[in-house]
Amino acid sequence: CWTGMYYLERACQMQIKALTAGRENVLFAPEAAQLEVKGQVMRGIGGKLAWPGALRRLDRELPGYDA
Repeated sequence: CWTGMYYLERACQMQIKALTAGRENVLFAPEAAQLEVKGQVMRGIGGKLAWPGALRRLDRELPGYDA
């Protein structure tokens, strides 16, 4: 699913930025992370937030892709 890949890429970008900062990572408790993910899925907000922004970025970086 597109939304899952979007969030995976964002998580990887954040991980790389955190690693380059040279500080120790702060991790969420797995239970807390799962609870947040479940809440977002149940509210159905994931794709509603990410998809319009992704389309704007695509329009900006690759105009005419949909021709």
